[in-house]
Amino acid sequence: MALQHTPEARSYRCSYHPKDINGYPVAADTGVLPSIRVQAADAESAARLAYATTGCVIALAERIEPQDIPATAAVWPFPANGQPVAWTAQQIAAHAQQQRDQLGEALL
Repeated sequence: MALQHTPEARSYRCSYHPKDINGYPVAADTGVLPSIRVQAADAESAARLAYATTGCVIALAERIEPQDIPATAAVWPFPANGQPVAWTAQQIAAHAQQQRDQLGEALL
């Protein structure tokens, strides 16, 4: 019986190209792409999770080392009380679906 090594989840910042209401890519006015923070085993998994969450094309997935994260770093989505919170992949996906549902209701 072979042991399977499960890689440790690491934090990644994924920058994405936002979409407009019709689903077309929107240019960033400031030249800075929005980003979300996800936890995954590698950059490819992080990019796939970010795409599944946002539905947008992922431009960059960069690993964030613990010493690179400032104490005031915003973790997506930023909660109302102002305290950063680590979300699981399932929580992020559920929140994204909720946002898509709300957007769909607003368009009706």
